[in-house]
Amino acid sequence: MLIAKDRVGKRTIGFRSRRGESYSCPSCGKEVLPRKGSVRIHHFAHIAESACQYYSGEGELHREMKDFLFRYYARAPYTRTVEVEWPLDGAVADVYVEEKGGARIAIECQIARIEGSELMRRTVAYSRLGLYVLWILAGRRDLDEIVSRLKNSSAASLPYSADEIEKRLQQLYFGRFYYYFNGALFPVHMEMTEKWMNGSCEGCPRQFSCGDEERGRCEIYRPGFMGRMAKKQQVSVGMLKAYRPLSVERKGGLKLARLMDRRWWGTIV
Repeated sequence: MLIAKDRVGKRTIGFRSRRGESYSCPSCGKEVLPRKGSVRIHHFAHIAESACQYYSGEGELHREMKDFLFRYYARAPYTRTVEVEWPLDGAVADVYVEEKGGARIAIECQIARIEGSELMRRTVAYSRLGLYVLWILAGRRDLDEIVSRLKNSSAASLPYSADEIEKRLQQLYFGRFYYYFNGALFPVHMEMTEKWMNGSCEGCPRQFSCGDEERGRCEIYRPGFMGRMAKKQQVSVGMLKAYRPLSVERKGGLKLARLMDRRWWGTIV
């Protein structure tokens, strides 16, 4: 966790903690210790193994994302209040931003795999509280590689098989979802494209198990066969000059905050 309470109950972030001071978990109330090394993000940890509802088993990437976003929005001229691990009526927003214009935004940094129903439950819960929610993903190894290859060339795309959450977020955020990689945020767009398969075994689930006799009877592999059209999912990565949230209210009362990016694959949205 990045936040703990000091002896008088004041919320303190990890990089502002002091060694020797007494701190407690804001959720379960048990004692925690500041961890201020030179490699990992400064944070707090429970002294003993804990079944804390909100702050157990957190990874370094999750802390890194929250720290990055907190520091960025704390410096932004359009924000009035920025909090990290902010409690909100039974939930804890990873980062909470209140803009000078009055918009309140809850940012969810999602590393672990979750069900689409859980994502929508949280989105609806935040919307009912009057908060706009911004989901940011990270920690997908395949996407890490793709982003590292495409981040300087948004016109290019690579094959990628999206999971349920990525598809759901793309629907919510008007054709893109947002991804954290190596200290930056990127909009990611997916689309289905058709590729001509010219008489090969590519894409066939049995391509590694067929023998020569089976291939001789195969309609795809057979010499002289013209081939076929196969649908494949492609992903492209855009660039963001700034991370200012744009508040959007969708049909059904869902309140979403997306980043101020251009639809590089089409018109501006």
